[in-house]
Amino acid sequence: MESDIVIKLQNNVSISVPDSLESYYTFVLLEQENPPDSFANFIYDFFKSSMTVIDISPEYGLYSIPAAKFIGENGRLFLYDIDENSKNHIKKSICSNNIQNCSWIDDNSLDIKDNIEKVLTESDYQIDFIKADDKFFNIFENFLEKISAFIFLNTKSKITKQQIDILENNEYICFYYIHSLNVLKPLNNYENQLNKYNNLFFCKKDKALLLSKNNLLIMPDAWQLNAAKPSKDLWIDYCQNFVYFKLFIKNWYNYLKEKGHKNFWPTHQGVLNLFAASKIINDKAAAYIYLKQSYELIDDLVSCHPTFSRLQTLTRICLELGFNKQAFEILNKLKNYFYLNEQICVEEPFLPVSQRYDNLDPCDKAGNWILSSILEQLELTRAKSSYFFSEESIQNFEILKDIGYQSPEMERRRQLVRIRSNLQKTTFPSPILFEELNDKTINTFYWNK
Repeated sequence: MESDIVIKLQNNVSISVPDSLESYYTFVLLEQENPPDSFANFIYDFFKSSMTVIDISPEYGLYSIPAAKFIGENGRLFLYDIDENSKNHIKKSICSNNIQNCSWIDDNSLDIKDNIEKVLTESDYQIDFIKADDKFFNIFENFLEKISAFIFLNTKSKITKQQIDILENNEYICFYYIHSLNVLKPLNNYENQLNKYNNLFFCKKDKALLLSKNNLLIMPDAWQLNAAKPSKDLWIDYCQNFVYFKLFIKNWYNYLKEKGHKNFWPTHQGVLNLFAASKIINDKAAAYIYLKQSYELIDDLVSCHPTFSRLQTLTRICLELGFNKQAFEILNKLKNYFYLNEQICVEEPFLPVSQRYDNLDPCDKAGNWILSSILEQLELTRAKSSYFFSEESIQNFEILKDIGYQSPEMERRRQLVRIRSNLQKTTFPSPILFEELNDKTINTFYWNK
């Protein structure tokens, strides 16, 4: 019989998974101590007391077990899973988390569509949230007109235009998630954008208004509003609060004094001001507008006049908007500056490629600090998890360990990858795993072997 391991998530929920690093979900939860999706906490924020939730193919309960906790004893959770292994682990998690509001959709006398119709009828079609995989359209297409759920499609294959048309014909609006703003934005002109987003969200106007009131969604008619132009030096007011700014500011002032009137600095300055405005303003529609404008400016500038500083800024803004493919390509270019011994000049102001490095002290080792930020973000952007590692990943993790700016998660990834590569037999309690307050390792039992 397969042994299991119980891993605690950041929201204090325990999940049972196979005790093997060959299991993707085991690897991910030990690595990140959270689901591998950037929007996981966003979904958790949506759950409220007394909601009704349906989870189709619940993947060891990464979303459904926390959902059961958040919706409380007056809520209802319905699960459907054809994977008996996953199902058995979820049942263990239900017991260990003392969950009483969960039911399985498993009446063997009915097919899945009839099972779902039975659940919908019992719930008077009042469903708050549906998470589903590729089976969604086959199961729910005939019920879309009657229900008004907040739908998250976690599909392995790309969602097609025809499938979106089915939802839109039933008054559902398509949204995608912007991690930096923790908000959903309407997906417009979706034919040209579908390949950018692996996961999409859908809801009708009533649910959209509810999410908008909770500052979790930008309404379709709000994101096109005009936003006031930010002040000329807003970027200084914003960046001076960060630790890295104090190391670079003297050189930056010299640059601005001597070259600030040329070399297209005013354009880059406008980018930084727009980015700062997106962080300061409370209105998320306006914040998105500022962020998108900053992307358009810096993307155009870099295409004609690239510098190391501008490439860093563009990478950061791409990541903030969820343009991970473009960010990954630029990160590789930045890495090559170091590996090809090209001259690296950061006399022009820039944004670090990773938000974590805003307040990480370079300690007079700017080169190592910049390289570390690039390698760390490269590994975070390569895939959802280092389960899909490469030889390059192994090298990057070792460099991160050696140059001194490693995060606990990077050390967890390093050790897990080494174990799967037969470079290490078991885990080692490296001090960094337990030091950083914002990313302190929760599952200490696994690392104290």
